[in-house]
Amino acid sequence: MLVLKKVLALVLVIMLFSTAAFAQTLREGDSGDAVARLQRSLRWLGYPLEEADGVYTEKTAKAVKQFQRQNVLDSTGIADDETQAVLNEIISAMLVRVQNRLKELGYYSGGVDGAYGPMTQTGLTQFQQANGIVPTGDLDDETMWLIDHGEALVDYATAEAQGLLVESTESEPTVKASTVEPETQPSAEATENVDEAPISEQAEETTEEVLAEEAAESASTEESVEEQSGEIPTVEPTPLPTEEPTAEPQSTVEPTPTAEPTPTVEPTPTVEPTPTVEPTPTAEPTPAPTDPPREIIQSAQEKLIELGYLSGGADGIIGVMTRSAIEAFQQDNSVEANGILTEETLAALEEAKPAAISIQDAQQRLIDLGYLTGTADGMLGTRSVRAIEQFQRMHHLSATGMLNAATVNQLTSESAISALPPIESGSRGDSVVELQQRLAAIGFYSGSIDGGYGPQTASAVSAFQRRLVEQGVNAAVSGQADSVTLHYLFDESYSPYLRDYEEGEASADIARAKARLNALGYLDAEPSELLDAYTAEALRAFQSSNALEETGKLDQPTFDLLFSENAAQAEHYVPHDIALNDNNLAVQDAQAALLNAGMYPNLLLDGEYGKTMKEAVEALGSYLNDKGDEHAELFQSGDHLTIEAQRLLESGDLTGYVETVESGVNGTETRRVQSRLYSLFFLKRSGVDGYAGEGTATAIRAFQEKNGLEITGVADEPTQQKLFSSDAIGDWSPRRIEVSINEQRVRVYHLNEDNEYELEQTFICSTGYGSTTPRGVFRETTRPMDRWHYFVKWQCWAQYTYEIEGDILFHSVIFTAPNDKAVKMSTVYDLGSKASHGCVRLAVQDAKWIFENCEKGTTVVIY
Repeated sequence: MLVLKKVLALVLVIMLFSTAAFAQTLREGDSGDAVARLQRSLRWLGYPLEEADGVYTEKTAKAVKQFQRQNVLDSTGIADDETQAVLNEIISAMLVRVQNRLKELGYYSGGVDGAYGPMTQTGLTQFQQANGIVPTGDLDDETMWLIDHGEALVDYATAEAQGLLVESTESEPTVKASTVEPETQPSAEATENVDEAPISEQAEETTEEVLAEEAAESASTEESVEEQSGEIPTVEPTPLPTEEPTAEPQSTVEPTPTAEPTPTVEPTPTVEPTPTVEPTPTAEPTPAPTDPPREIIQSAQEKLIELGYLSGGADGIIGVMTRSAIEAFQQDNSVEANGILTEETLAALEEAKPAAISIQDAQQRLIDLGYLTGTADGMLGTRSVRAIEQFQRMHHLSATGMLNAATVNQLTSESAISALPPIESGSRGDSVVELQQRLAAIGFYSGSIDGGYGPQTASAVSAFQRRLVEQGVNAAVSGQADSVTLHYLFDESYSPYLRDYEEGEASADIARAKARLNALGYLDAEPSELLDAYTAEALRAFQSSNALEETGKLDQPTFDLLFSENAAQAEHYVPHDIALNDNNLAVQDAQAALLNAGMYPNLLLDGEYGKTMKEAVEALGSYLNDKGDEHAELFQSGDHLTIEAQRLLESGDLTGYVETVESGVNGTETRRVQSRLYSLFFLKRSGVDGYAGEGTATAIRAFQEKNGLEITGVADEPTQQKLFSSDAIGDWSPRRIEVSINEQRVRVYHLNEDNEYELEQTFICSTGYGSTTPRGVFRETTRPMDRWHYFVKWQCWAQYTYEIEGDILFHSVIFTAPNDKAVKMSTVYDLGSKASHGCVRLAVQDAKWIFENCEKGTTVVIY
C-alpha cells in the first residue's frame, strides 16, 4: 500500500509539472516564483533586468514589451499565454543546445529535454568553473557565446583531473557525494524533466507537500519506486539509484549502505583523465563566422552607446540587446537590417555623429508636435519614452524610445510630422465615428457605425495595425488608435494592398474584398477567405464597370480602386444559381418575384431558401404545367433555381393575365389575385380563400383607385397587368417600422410623395433572448397602448407601450415603479443586445417617439 501511495505521489508531482504549459497571465503588480522564472528567461535572452526578484515591476513590463515587439506579438507588457509560450519555446531551444554541448563535454548526463533542472544547473556551474567564467549556473551572454562558438573548451574529465572544480575560489562545486537517503531522491531524469516549466504557486506548494510526505515515509521503510517507471510495482521494489555523484578527490563522505544501485542499471564509469591533454583554463571564445573579433564588437558597442542605441556597458559580446541595437541603427541609416556587424554597418557607425540635444528641449519639441502632453521637465520618464517611440514609428525609425542620433536629427528638422490626437479605447463621439467609417471603408471593420470604441472597434484597429506591420511599418499592435495608426489610416495616399491573389487562393484580404464587393452590389455571397469562381466573376464585373483589365484577380489596381471612394456601384449583382438553405439577395429577389406573381404566401422577404420558398417554387411549377407552359420544367424541383429560371421569374412573363376575376369566380386565378391583394395590404390574410366574394371586390376597387385605374371591382386584364407588376402601389401605411434582430436596431421610414419609404429615425433596442421575438410583417394588430404599462408576470413597469401583436410590444426600458426615477439601470445598459422576454425595448425618448408618431395600423417588419 505504501508503495502504491509513493508511486501515485510521484505521478501527481509529474502531472502538476506537466500542466505547466497552461501558464497564468502575469502583469505589472504580480509577484511570485512564476514572475521570477519569467524574469530569469528574459535575462537569459539579454533583456535589461538586473535580477529575477519575482516582482513584476514597470521595468519587467518594459522588457516584456520589447520581447513582444521583437517576436511580432501584441506589445502590451502583459505576459499572457501566447507571450509565455513563445518565450518558453525560445528558452527550451536554447537549453537543448546547452544540454547537447554539456553532454558532449561530459558535464551533463540527463535527458536533452530543454528543461532547466538541477542536473542542467550543476553542469552549467561546473562548465563555467572549468572555463574561467563566474560559476552562477545562469545562461549569461559569455556562457552562451562559449557554448555556441567556443572551440578550445575544457571538458569535464580534464577539469576534474586538473582540480579546476575544487581549486576555483569563485564557487564550490554544486554536486557532491550524496548523504541523503536514496528513497528521498527522485530519479535524475524525472527531476530534470519536471523542474522548470512555468507552474502556478499552488502547484509548487502541492509538490513540496508530496515530496515532504514521501521523505517522511521513506525514513521508516526501505521500499521505493522503480527508477523511471510509470507502472505500479507488483514485486518487492528495489531502491532508487542516486544520481551519479561528481567525483571529488577530497571527499570523505561514505555512501549510505542502503543506496545500492538496481542490478539492471550499470553505473557510468568514471572517465580517467588523459595525461597528454593540456587543459586551457580560460579559453577565449571564438567569434561566430558572421561577427568580427571581440575588440571590434566592443568598439561598435561603445559607438552605439554614444549614438543612443544601446544602454549599459561594452562587453564585446553580441547578445540580444546588442543585436537589437545594431538592427535599429541599420534601419535608421539605410543599411540592411540584419543585426550583424557587416563592413557596411561598421563604416556607417564610423561616420555617424551623435546629435546633441537636451532632454528638456526634446520634450518641448515633442509637445509642440503633439506627441507629449504636460511640461518639459527634463526627466526622461515613461511618458517621454512612449512619446519618443511614437515619434520614431511615425518617421519610420526603430522604436527604441531613446534619443539616438537619427531620432534627434528628425525631431529637430522642419519635415517632422505632427501627431494626430490619439483616440482611446472606451471613448465615444464623432472622432470614433470617423475612425469606424474609415476602417469600414478599407475592409477592416464590419460593425455598426455607432461612435462607441468597444471591443469590435479595438479588434479592427489591431487588424489594421497588423497590416501596417506586414507592410514594414513600425507600428504597435495594441488595438489603441495611436498617432501612427491614425496617420496611415487617414492618409489618402495610403493603400492596405499587400499582394496579388488569384482564383483558388485564400486570405483575410480576400474576405475583406468580398465584403466590399457585396457592399458595392457585385457579389451576392457570404464573405469568406476563398477566391472561388463566383468571386472571380464578380471581380471581372467590377473591373469591367471601373475600366480595369478584366482578369478576375485581386491585383493592386483592383484592390486600390475597390477600397476607394471612386469605386463604381453595380447595377445588379452577378447572377448565380440558388438552392435550398441558401440565404442571399438572389433568393430575396426570387421571393419578391413569386410574391408579385401571387405565388408566395409570406410577406417577409428574408432571403432564406427554406420550406416556404421550396413549396412556392413547386406550386409555380404545377401552375405552369397546368397551363402547358414550356418553361414548367425549370420549376419542377423546388430545391433549386437556375439563373435562367430566376430571369424568367423576374421578367413577369410567366404569370401574367389568364382570365378575368369577378364576383362569384372560384379557382387558382382568383387565389392568385387575392394573394397579391393581400401582399399589397388591400385584403386580410383570411380573405385569401380562392372565392371572389364581396370582400375581394372591395379590395379590387381600392387597388384600382390607388393605382389610377377604372374602378369596377373586377380584376380584368389591365387591372391584373398592374396588380402583378413590381411597381404596383399598395395601401401603404404613412410610416413603416423595421426591426433588425441581428443589428439590434429599429428604423422608422416615412412615405414620401412618390409612394416610396425614406429613413426617418434609427433607434438602438433590445429584442428577446433566443427566438422569443417573432419575425414577420405585422399591421392588422399594431397600435399605441399605454403611457405606463404594468407587466403582471414580471412585476415591473414600462413607458409608452405600442402593440405589435398580442403581448409583443414596443416599450421603454424597465422601471420598478411608475416613476421616472425608478428606472432599472441594467436594462439601460442592455440596449444594443438581446435582453427582453420577446418585446422590443427602447430608450424612453425613442419609445415615446413611436408612441406619439406611429398610428394604428402602421406596418411593422421584424427580421
